Amino acid sequence: MKLLSLFDGSGGFPLAASMCGITPVMAAEIEPYPIAVTKSRFPKMCHLGDVSKINGAEIEPVDIITFGSPCQDLSVAGQRKGLKHEANGDAETTRSGLFMEAIRIIKEMRAKTNGIYPRYAIWENVPGAFSSNKGEDFRTVLDEFVKIAEPDAVMPCVPSGGWSYADSYSGSEWSLAYRVFDAQYWGVPQRRRRIYLVADFRGGRAAEILFEREGVRGHFAKGGTPGQGTAANVENGAGADDRTGKENCLTPFVVEQSPVYCLQGNGIDRALTAGCNGKGWTEDASYTLNTIDRPAVVYCMATGQANAEISRDKSPTLNCNHEQPIVLDRAYLNQGRNAKFDPQIYDDGTYPTLVARGPHAVNVRYIVRRLTPTECARLQGFPDKWGQPDKKEDFTDEEYQFWLNVRNTRAKINGKIVKEYSKEQMLKWYNALHSDSAEYKMWGNGIALPCALYVMQGIADEEV
Repeated sequence: MKLLSLFDGSGGFPLAASMCGITPVMAAEIEPYPIAVTKSRFPKMCHLGDVSKINGAEIEPVDIITFGSPCQDLSVAGQRKGLKHEANGDAETTRSGLFMEAIRIIKEMRAKTNGIYPRYAIWENVPGAFSSNKGEDFRTVLDEFVKIAEPDAVMPCVPSGGWSYADSYSGSEWSLAYRVFDAQYWGVPQRRRRIYLVADFRGGRAAEILFEREGVRGHFAKGGTPGQGTAANVENGAGADDRTGKENCLTPFVVEQSPVYCLQGNGIDRALTAGCNGKGWTEDASYTLNTIDRPAVVYCMATGQANAEISRDKSPTLNCNHEQPIVLDRAYLNQGRNAKFDPQIYDDGTYPTLVARGPHAVNVRYIVRRLTPTECARLQGFPDKWGQPDKKEDFTDEEYQFWLNVRNTRAKINGKIVKEYSKEQMLKWYNALHSDSAEYKMWGNGIALPCALYVMQGIADEEV
């Protein structure tokens, strides 16, 4: 089976497809840095550029077309301009309106191949699509997919209670199903809810692909026989093992094996000493410093504790008990929403949704720091070095022309002047594409690989 990935981004759908034995043969993307990433990872995959310039009848037929069309105009964090497109009589084409370009490409390919290709289409987007334009935008999505297989079909009106988070439809030799995935339940510690829609244009398999099957996938080997062994140390009862720490942590680390100790009964007493038989704490003044004991200083400034507050815009009321924090960095609170929404802090081991701008922060033992690009890759389920494209020492004539077209296509879309550049200028530009900010943007706009893998494996299983 062959796959075309539109609005390709980080290459999540091609990677998921290749893991399931499906060949990614083409991709369409206009951002130079993600193209550099996927060109490095899939050197044989053809890049088609701007989706609005692709004619589905003129490219190689494929079995599957995937697309996570731009979500900015459907998201609750955006301006919610909806699925506007000039081809439908609208005054403008919104970014989310580029959804219609993908539908056009599918129709053109099916017309050219007499309805044989593509058999499947997969659409991924934000749950905000359910409520955009009072639900009419999602009705348009369903209507456009259904009309690919059955042009005279008409989707019903928006349900009075709004769209459900999972449903399926079927007709004459076609089927469609959608559901909301939350990445935190699919193997990555990130709260990332996304709609996945599967359309089967030549059968009734969409629901079987997308929803839980009666049995587990695969053919697992028979398990071993029951036995007995020495119990692990007590510390392993909850959390990491005695060699490697992995629980609730993005970066595994090596730790020492720690035995369990029993504390002596008179270890804490009432004396004002930092060592044994001391009462364990002192107020205001520190213990006398010495070369043996290492006292720690603690003060209260956490939510949920007495007299502690975290507020926005205004300082909390000053009191005589605790110092107040002057400012809490917005990067620490960014949870994938617009700044007009209330910030959220999670302490349950999961991470807020990654966004393209304003990378999040993590709190590790009193230190707030920015996520690294590698940690962002892990939060999306990708290999560590995925976002690091190959460096180039020279371009062939073909490579030079390809990257010149990529650069000028992006410039033209942004309303900038199209220029000619020398090979040396293009090499310098290409090797500077990878930056932390570019990688943060790619991951924020990307898909969680485990969710895409589940859907792609469902198609592969149905085709066996």
